[in-house]
Amino acid sequence: MSDYENMSAPRAEVINSGIVLYKFSAMGTSFKCVQSSVMYRDASFLPRVPANVGCRNSEPRTRSSRTKSRPLSYRFHKQMTRLLQGGLHHRSEFACLLKCTRKTFLKTEATSLLAEILTSGSLDASQTTCENSNHVENSGSSIREILVELRNGVAGDGKLVFPLTVTAKERRRAHEIAERLGLGHVSVAQGKERCFTAWRLSVAERLEIFRKLLDLEEAASRASFALEQPFQSWKVLEAQGLLLYKASVLEKDAASFGRERWMLEDGVGAERAGHVARFAQRARPGVAIRIAEKDAAGSWVVAERQPPARVAWNRGGKISVVFDYPPTVSDDSKEVCMLRVPDSTSFDRMRSVIGECERAEMGMKWLLNALLGDGISFASGVRLSEEVGSKFTPSPAIADKENASEREEEFDQGLNAEQRAAVELCTRSNTSPVVLIHGPFGTGKTRTLVEVVLQHVKSGRRVLVCTASNAAVDNMALALLRADPSLPLARAGVTERVATSVAAHTLEALQEAQPEAAVARKLRREAFSMQLTAQKWTRAADGGERRRTARKEANALFKDARRLDQVCAAAVLSRTKVLCGTLTGFASSLQDFGNSEDTRFDCVVVDEASQVINPALLLVLPYLKYPDNIANGATFPIVIMAGDHQQLPPTVLSEDVDDKGGGLEATLFEELMERDGGGLGTRLEELITTLESWDLAKLSILNQAHAIATGMESSTSSKWERLKTVSRTAALRQQYRMPVQLMAFPSAVFYGGELVARHSSSEKLVSTADAVFTLLDPGLLLEVIDTAGAGFEEEKCGDTSGILSNSSAAADVYSLSNSGQANLTARVVRELLMSKQCSEGEIGVVTPYSAEVMLLRELMAEAVKAGLEIDSVDAFQGREKDTIIFDTVRSNVDGTVGFLSDFHRLNVGITRARQKLIVIGDSATLSTDKIWALFFEWISVYRERPETRIRYRSVFEIPCEDGW
Repeated sequence: MSDYENMSAPRAEVINSGIVLYKFSAMGTSFKCVQSSVMYRDASFLPRVPANVGCRNSEPRTRSSRTKSRPLSYRFHKQMTRLLQGGLHHRSEFACLLKCTRKTFLKTEATSLLAEILTSGSLDASQTTCENSNHVENSGSSIREILVELRNGVAGDGKLVFPLTVTAKERRRAHEIAERLGLGHVSVAQGKERCFTAWRLSVAERLEIFRKLLDLEEAASRASFALEQPFQSWKVLEAQGLLLYKASVLEKDAASFGRERWMLEDGVGAERAGHVARFAQRARPGVAIRIAEKDAAGSWVVAERQPPARVAWNRGGKISVVFDYPPTVSDDSKEVCMLRVPDSTSFDRMRSVIGECERAEMGMKWLLNALLGDGISFASGVRLSEEVGSKFTPSPAIADKENASEREEEFDQGLNAEQRAAVELCTRSNTSPVVLIHGPFGTGKTRTLVEVVLQHVKSGRRVLVCTASNAAVDNMALALLRADPSLPLARAGVTERVATSVAAHTLEALQEAQPEAAVARKLRREAFSMQLTAQKWTRAADGGERRRTARKEANALFKDARRLDQVCAAAVLSRTKVLCGTLTGFASSLQDFGNSEDTRFDCVVVDEASQVINPALLLVLPYLKYPDNIANGATFPIVIMAGDHQQLPPTVLSEDVDDKGGGLEATLFEELMERDGGGLGTRLEELITTLESWDLAKLSILNQAHAIATGMESSTSSKWERLKTVSRTAALRQQYRMPVQLMAFPSAVFYGGELVARHSSSEKLVSTADAVFTLLDPGLLLEVIDTAGAGFEEEKCGDTSGILSNSSAAADVYSLSNSGQANLTARVVRELLMSKQCSEGEIGVVTPYSAEVMLLRELMAEAVKAGLEIDSVDAFQGREKDTIIFDTVRSNVDGTVGFLSDFHRLNVGITRARQKLIVIGDSATLSTDKIWALFFEWISVYRERPETRIRYRSVFEIPCEDGW
């Protein structure tokens, strides 16, 4: 069988789908589009490509030997004749077919043949038009806009074939955009004949792609644990935080829903002291662990016959572990070995929901088509600035007066006009089941979502609130309870991973408060005691009968306890109007409730949607209610997603897909945002593609950032009217977190200068107090300390004496640290604390590498105990502090910046501060990246302009400190 016959995209699909070919101008940025919608009878000369996604380097597809043996002119003439006989009626369609030959030397010959055919009488005057043809002249369109039009069904009937004039850079960018839009895409052939093709995928095809990507991610997750390497000693595994070796079993007890809880402590012997606490540093609550044993070859492996388990809590040198069901371990065993393992449960759950989606019917199928298919229509990729003609920005007072009647029904009377418009979009009757909110940093996204949830509850609806992280869930839950303390809210998930302020509202805590819960606990204790009795051996003649009777009674008591647990759970869930949890955590909690009506919700609000992988987002679909007439249009939005796709995407481990825009990093939130115009933002990926476009854009961005920082310009013209003209996206522009000096650069670079600062600077951190500063300048809001030339070289963990010998970072061989920058960061923190103008709890230290996090925590251990937060950029996303110190780490002679080249990480790092931001970095290394170079070029202007409250200095300008 030939390669063509093996390809998954059949010829009929290529022929019947219609083909659009684009003619590029000399600059490669302007397109001429001719669309042919006729149904071709034969197109064997067209390249046939598989239904592939994310594969740029596909093997070249060669023609069969039979086809190659024919002269090109003969083949072309034959195809022209067949197409004429089959009903090709428009002359301009031959220009489309001429490009499809993909043989440049054939053009002259084909043109003459075409002229001969056209003059031979094959086409008469009545055949020069075709009702099925749709010809589009779209001059000046970018690759992104053309692909967005394809995804939205505006361009083509499902497929685009780009001409050979597309450059390699343009093809690469096209692949990235197509991946983020959920399109199939491939490049075939080699060299100058390489051709890019994109096409719309069906829902079934996309689900199958999700399944394959999950398999890749799970394999990468398993590989990251390094458990596959044979003959590793227990000391090596313990040092890596993977093995808990011979921990003492302190206590065993029965848990709800048939589970069993063990409490573990340090093993016997002075040399084992503290090993449980060290293991607990990596095995946080909720982490999957399994009982370990040695195989025949002497390697440590998972005991497959033992049940899965999770860490419930760890404190005071003890760790609590909950098994899904009682392990088959002898009661006499007082020691146990546990392995930290990849969380296969989440992957299994996502694969399961993909199977449910493939079998979906009626309402769920309709919503799935709206999310992944073409069930909803969008604008044809119109940019926000193009869609809105008005340049007038109404003042807050005018907007408040216009909406006075609406605000009487609001829970939060302090919402601005954009926030109120977003709430209305998320709660009103709407033909679209999906609504998006683009909320950049500090724009009150959480406050807006709280109002959305309360309005839905007021209308009698049950709401599911999900996010990608536990911290974000707790933040949403706490905000909801502050807005309405009587709100019937429950928090799903592992109790120990829930913030203390929300712990009383967890499902487990609410169930334990039910009257039946006390009876269930008593029954479980009795059953567990009988079970222990049944395991004991006795010499009595009727010992076997007594053990069987005890086991039977214990099982009966466990069954009664489980029934009471379900009664408690059902009572709690039936009264819950708002359920909050992570996307994987809530699904795990609801599996104990069965398939009851109480597990169904009218709508779902997904915060941090730009950090959610697509298979995880599908987990909410089985738990939604679908009205009978939903196919005729949603009466209100069912899926509400909020996020900021200009910040960090989901963390993905697999490297078998493209590193930019590939695989699970491409989120549904970003896809839908792009389909509806892209929200607020600057097309940095496109601007940095060519030197010419970047030079022009850089000058514009720098001028805009300077104008915003110095108060000459607050933002670009307002586009808040877009909220009234676009039915699926709301954008929040008014930023309340930080003063304009801190907002200027990220607004100009990442958000097109469209953010408006509504923040009033507090004098707490910027006053000229009597405190004597030797390192920092009083009164400044933004300080950058350049360490270039100081010899603060980055270090691989464990390979240098610069890292503390007992540092836990030494075990992390995939991370980097910089002891010079770490010491400078510690000095900055000390000086801030000595000034008495801020406390430990008001300071946050952000750094991109986990090894630097560990090193900084050791250098400032006392301050950490007092409340100082030190964490990675990824962990700080969605959080804020009064003062942020950004330790960038990278400093090397090669100019390598690693994943700091991802501009999303820079955006997160410099937008966490409320009052003061201090950036410590090596400009010589970081400036090899275009966006970082832009940052240093912008900040260097403020070396001698303290009146702007911004300053850039070299580390050599800083006075020496005793001992440093």
